Amino acid sequence: MYNCYSGHMGLHEKEGLEGRGVTVWWYEQPVYLFLKQNRLVRLDVSGKTIVSRNDTIEDVGRNASKAPFWVGLYFFVFLLFSFYFVAMEMRKTHGKEYD
Repeated sequence: MYNCYSGHMGLHEKEGLEGRGVTVWWYEQPVYLFLKQNRLVRLDVSGKTIVSRNDTIEDVGRNASKAPFWVGLYFFVFLLFSFYFVAMEMRKTHGKEYD
């Protein structure tokens, strides 16, 4: 349960669940080719809904809206390193004429 929801539940709230009746709905979400993570759908504690399905949908939407930024940033850094190493290799093999 501790790793399947990244929303608004603080650590002090998680610790308060010990010894109480908790019902958890979750599913395995594919992350990468061979990796999966548990995704919380709903959390009920002593009959009261703490995390609803709508909370989870909003959390997934927030994360999905940030994905293009992170993919773009990683791609830019990858290109930057690639150009740097190609330039260093050309400099090493052909001298300083490529500065």
